[in-house]
Amino acid sequence: MAASSTTVAHSRRAPVFNSTQVLPALSDLSVISKELGDVEELLGGIIASEIKVAAEVAGYTLKAGGKRLRPAFVILSARSIGIDYPVQSVTQAASAVELIHMASLIHDDVVDEAGSRRGRATANAAFGNRISVLAGDYLLAKSIHVASLSGRVDVIKLFSQVTVELTEGELLQLAKSRNAAIDEETYTQIIERKTARFIAGSCRVGAMLGGRRTM
Repeated sequence: MAASSTTVAHSRRAPVFNSTQVLPALSDLSVISKELGDVEELLGGIIASEIKVAAEVAGYTLKAGGKRLRPAFVILSARSIGIDYPVQSVTQAASAVELIHMASLIHDDVVDEAGSRRGRATANAAFGNRISVLAGDYLLAKSIHVASLSGRVDVIKLFSQVTVELTEGELLQLAKSRNAAIDEETYTQIIERKTARFIAGSCRVGAMLGGRRTM
């Protein structure tokens, strides 16, 4: 199932929520369970490939599960605008941010030589480092493709910026990994680029697609 052919409604009337409804406890995302289900279905189609090993490693990583917080932030931000929003574009954007996250986890585990994550063998432990690195690249390439389906240059630019900053954070962390006396400023730079800006970008793209004109 190709990403562009996934059937979802073109727009959906989002009710006006108060702040506690827009941002529920992150342990309970039932308010957007339908939307997250659409993301999960789309991801399954996106990672399909005629190259068996690409599909295997990507599928293995997807099946590892996770909280899907970044897609949730995209969806919740779009809903928070309180107007009709393009469901298909938001679902695609939410899937794209999860693909970036999945790729970063694969690359992280290779760099860290990690043998397990969430109680199961990492991709690099199951398939080897070289295949895993390329599979991470494959997921990043897929994320760019999915982001481009919106046809909006501002969305593509934002995804590119998030990916660059995430990679910078990874590189900085690796460069400082053997320094036990890492200073607070450097640590803040790492977590800002690896996590904070990524989450902020997820929220921002949802708001942009939801109809926010100035960001």
